Amino acid sequence: ATRYVLCYSSADGRQLWQREFPSQTHHLHDRNTYASSTPVVDDKRVYVAWSDPNRVTLMALDHDGNDAWDSDLGTWTSQHGFGSSPIRFEDLVILSNSQQAEQLEPGQTPGQTCIMAFDAQTGKMRWRTPRKTIRVCYFTPCIGQRPDGSPELICTSTADGVFSLDPRNGKENWKVSDAFRMRVVSSPLLADGIVFGSTGSGGGGNYVSAVQTGENPRLLYKVDRNAPYVPTVVAKDGLAYLLYDKGTASCIDVKTGAVHWRERVTSGFSGSPVITDGKLYVIDDDGKVYAIYNDRDHLI
Repeated sequence: ATRYVLCYSSADGRQLWQREFPSQTHHLHDRNTYASSTPVVDDKRVYVAWSDPNRVTLMALDHDGNDAWDSDLGTWTSQHGFGSSPIRFEDLVILSNSQQAEQLEPGQTPGQTCIMAFDAQTGKMRWRTPRKTIRVCYFTPCIGQRPDGSPELICTSTADGVFSLDPRNGKENWKVSDAFRMRVVSSPLLADGIVFGSTGSGGGGNYVSAVQTGENPRLLYKVDRNAPYVPTVVAKDGLAYLLYDKGTASCIDVKTGAVHWRERVTSGFSGSPVITDGKLYVIDDDGKVYAIYNDRDHLI
C-alpha cells in the first residue's frame, strides 16, 4: 500500500509535485478511506496525518514537497481506521489522536486517546493531554473564544462529551460530559456561543447536541429527528443546517433548536456541507453537487 501527497496549481490545475509513502493495508469501515484526513497548510509548510496499526504519523513538508519534519506518535488501535485532521493555531499544529479501548478484535491492545500539540517549525511536542478512551472518534477541533477573550480549543468525543482546552498548554477549561452516548464522527461547529456536535451509529439513534459555552457551559437541547451522524453541522445568520446521512436536510434556529424546515434532498450524504455566497453546497453519496439557498423559511 502507498499513500500520496500531491500538489496542484490553483491557477490551472497542473500537478506540481507528488510524494509517495509506503504503508500497509488494514481494516477500514466501508465509509472510511486511507486518505480521510485533510492536510492543513500555512505560508511555509503543509501538514499531513495518517496511521496504520503500527504507527500514527504527523508530517510536515515544505511547499516544494521536501521533508520538513516527521513525528512517529506510536501505535494505532481502532475499529474503523483513521480520520482525524490536524489544525494550525499560532505556532502550533494540533491533532486529536483518538483510539479504541472497547469492541476490540482478539489480540488487540487498547489504545490511549490524547490531544497533542507540536511546534509547527520543528515538530517538537509542546503538550499532550490524555483523554478517556472508549472508541475512536473522528472530530477535528475548532478554536473559540472564552469570556475573557482568551482562545479555547473546542473538542467532541464519546467519552468526554464537549470539552474545552487551552490551546497553548492543553489544560482543560470545562467539560459537558453528558452530550453524547454513541460514536462521534463529525467535527464540532461553534455558532453564536453554542457548540454543535453529532453522535450516532450505523444502526441509527443519531442526534445533535447543542452546548452553551461561556461562564456556564451546559447542554441546551438535542435534535434527534433526521440528525446527522457523519456530516458536520454548518451555520450562518442564526440558522444551523443539518444533513441527515440518509438524504434529508433540515434548517433549525441556532438558539432554540426550533425547526424551520426539513425536506428530503437525495438518497444519502457522507460529506459535510459548506456555505458561501448565500448558498449551502453539498455533495451526495452519488457524487451529485447540490446548491441550496441559505433561506429561513424553506429549501430552495
